[in-house]
Amino acid sequence: CTNAMLRSVKALFNYAIRIYDIEMRNPCVGIKLFPVDIKLKYIPSEQEITFVRSAFDDEERFLFDFVDQTACRINEALRLKYEDIHEGLVTLWTRKAKNSNLTPRRIPVPDCLVEKKEKGTVFDRWDGLPKFLERHIRRLGLKKWSWHNLRHRRASLWAQEGRTLLEIMQLLGHSNL
Repeated sequence: CTNAMLRSVKALFNYAIRIYDIEMRNPCVGIKLFPVDIKLKYIPSEQEITFVRSAFDDEERFLFDFVDQTACRINEALRLKYEDIHEGLVTLWTRKAKNSNLTPRRIPVPDCLVEKKEKGTVFDRWDGLPKFLERHIRRLGLKKWSWHNLRHRRASLWAQEGRTLLEIMQLLGHSNL
């Protein structure tokens, strides 16, 4: 955040110096940016996805496919009710902050839900965080990853498809770029 603000101030000075033809040197030129450790998010490969997916039973595969296709958070998936699916859209409910009210976001219905028409909770087998993904990954001897890595994977796939950052931001339910 500090580096972004510093870049903005430098750009503002450069703009003012150029537009108003001011004879001065930008006072921010000598200021160095703060060092930032960049942590790359692990994105499971298509081969890993296929390998892990083949170890699931039908219900586990259904939950996995839903999270993979929608990039929803696992808690959003577990809250999903069939009443939240209508007119080609799925309404997912999430909390933007701890103890805040649930906030809706609407996304297109994924392929895995097209044929499902029932009542109640979609993924009623689990009442807490499902551990089967981590268990299968460990048993198969793969690099450790979790439900959240599927969000990163889907966001990357959307970017490769050519979707804009704004579209990806809205599909992921983020409030700013």
